[in-house]
Amino acid sequence: MIIELCFIISNTNMSEINKFFDALLELGVVDRSGMICSSFDAAALETSTKILSLKPQDGQHYCRILTGGLLSLQTENSHLAHRMTAVVVPIIFYFISSEHENVRIVADETMNHFIKCSRFQLRYNILSELLYELKRLRNSRSIICSLRKFSLLVPQIKPQKRRVYLKFLLPLLRSLIQYTDEHLLLVLTESLPAIASNLFPYANSADLNSFFDAVYDRLGHESVAVKRNLAKLLSICCTHHSRAAETLTHYLGRLVQTLQSHALEGGMEDLSGYFIALKLLARAAAQRVSAECETSIALATVAALHFGDLALSQPSLLTLCTSALEALKECLAVLPQTLTLDTHFRQFYSSQLAKPKSLQVFTAEANETEGMDDDGTMPMLPLGHFPGVSVSSNLDTNSIAGSITEAPTEEEEDEDQLLEQLRRKAQETRRQSNEQESVSSIENVLELEVDDAPQVVAVNEGVKTLPDWLQAGENFDEALMAFVLHRFQLVSVSGDEAVPGKLKVRVSTKLLAFQALKCLVARGQALLLLRSLTLVDDQRAGFAVAKADQDTVFSHLLPLLNDSDPHVRSVVSQLLGVMLQRFCLLDCQPSADIVPCFQRVLSHFQSIFRNLVSSN
Repeated sequence: MIIELCFIISNTNMSEINKFFDALLELGVVDRSGMICSSFDAAALETSTKILSLKPQDGQHYCRILTGGLLSLQTENSHLAHRMTAVVVPIIFYFISSEHENVRIVADETMNHFIKCSRFQLRYNILSELLYELKRLRNSRSIICSLRKFSLLVPQIKPQKRRVYLKFLLPLLRSLIQYTDEHLLLVLTESLPAIASNLFPYANSADLNSFFDAVYDRLGHESVAVKRNLAKLLSICCTHHSRAAETLTHYLGRLVQTLQSHALEGGMEDLSGYFIALKLLARAAAQRVSAECETSIALATVAALHFGDLALSQPSLLTLCTSALEALKECLAVLPQTLTLDTHFRQFYSSQLAKPKSLQVFTAEANETEGMDDDGTMPMLPLGHFPGVSVSSNLDTNSIAGSITEAPTEEEEDEDQLLEQLRRKAQETRRQSNEQESVSSIENVLELEVDDAPQVVAVNEGVKTLPDWLQAGENFDEALMAFVLHRFQLVSVSGDEAVPGKLKVRVSTKLLAFQALKCLVARGQALLLLRSLTLVDDQRAGFAVAKADQDTVFSHLLPLLNDSDPHVRSVVSQLLGVMLQRFCLLDCQPSADIVPCFQRVLSHFQSIFRNLVSSN
């Protein structure tokens, strides 16, 4: 033996420890007295002539000798083992970065064995060396390995030390997100949940927000893989924040503002990263956000923004936008119904009615005279296979009534008979209306004048999807209009009967079209569709329409509340209610032409309500 040790070594570990120091001496790490050489630099192992001269099989041999000897040394002299950890770990990571696969596999296995068999106090030295290895940024292989090992050991860090570790780690993570290696970003995404759940609660909010902003700024990267992994990274970060509700709400609103600004500037070339982040954050909000009133209203405000106004220039963005909106809808579904619209309606009904039972009478009469079922919903009409749309009313009058209705008293029991009479009358009206609609309506058509209409497509040409219209060169505004007209078979003119600039619509499909509009407005796209359509008078169909010089949605829909068909009145009422609800949720200044429309809607509902109450 060439090294003279100053401590007693047991006979059982003598062989492994001797081999350990012999190996370090051969690599030029320690001198003959067993002390670490002053010239040793862990960051400059690539330039060491002795290490560069090693063969691949020599690298495997040294990995086994160093880890086995260090584990034996910790049982004899823990203080010396802690010092030698700063030497052994960089050497093993050098072999992990080797170009030879066999050397990398053996080095990774020996590192795992060393972490598993090391004592608790020694693992803090290993954690420190892993952080230093991340800081060296040797190459992607060493970074990936150190990330995985650090995520496995981070739960063992004592709570009083976690703030220090995170303060050192955040700048390293900020530098790692600048990489474009897909595998490295994927490993970072897989390792971050364990790191965030253990360290983020102890972090300073300013430091975390700085890191989150750095991730957000990279969502516009040109690489799809980078954007996808960074979107997942942002979702994980926001979810594990100590104030997850506020953080999720903040970045949801920021994503919406970014998308709207790009739409106004016309720069919608590639926003897939923002749409992916929007979808993931919305799903995370649905799972993690607490049921707080302010948070619920804030998330509802974000979801109520009109994504349909975005001028999507690429068909590939349509699927991402749709999935993002669906995730936002799911997010709202789990939140409490503490919405502004419900509060306004309760105040109005409370001021107009002296007895809560009268509201039940009004609700039942309105439901049945307008063609609704007893549960307050509209009988559903088949929508074919409209992609991503479910026909359901967002305006449930019974839920509003139930929120302010108290248990009936003995004086109010006499009104049950009146309620039953109203129900029977409504059922008779509905039956007569169904008999009238069963008559063939091929001769009755409604003419629609279309501004800048796309080419009229025959019905028997086959059903096209909205991406097909976009791929055909249509812009989003025209493609959406053409898709709805064709999908619901609203185009029924051909040959000599075709009039340029006008389309004939079957009266039998009129209700179906309004159901489609009701679904579209829930997704923020009805405004786009109705801006492209201008209704003109048609006395043959008995269809009340608005003036052509009005360009707002409500100017087209308000006259339909007086239509002779109760089903039309019901669907239009629900459509206006949904749009009114979305308007009340918007946290922005309304435009000057929208406010009078809402005032007209409210005044119209109030007049109907007062007439019903006075007649009863």
